Amino acid sequence: MPSPIQNPDAFDIIGERNERGVDLVIVCASRIDGPTETVRRLDTKLRNYLAAATGSRCKATFPAAAAGPTAIFVICEYGVSDEAPTLINELADLARTSQIEVLVASSIE
Repeated sequence: MPSPIQNPDAFDIIGERNERGVDLVIVCASRIDGPTETVRRLDTKLRNYLAAATGSRCKATFPAAAAGPTAIFVICEYGVSDEAPTLINELADLARTSQIEVLVASSIE
């Protein structure tokens, strides 16, 4: 079965907000379960998103990112295991130091 976290080195979805800011979205193809490989891929993808969001290239490519808040959404309609929220919370704390919010949701609304 393929990992629920695909392409750890690429953005799944990038959306510029109408007013200002940008949303970066990680889409899970299935439940984020407990295997170490799945959690490792999520860690890699989140860290890559954070690095890109804080880099000058993101702000140059997406002017709304320079003008407003950045959020990273982990969208998983299938749920997450006990290990994933711990990792997400740790990286959310790291992201807050750069004024980036990390959120988990079951869908994009």
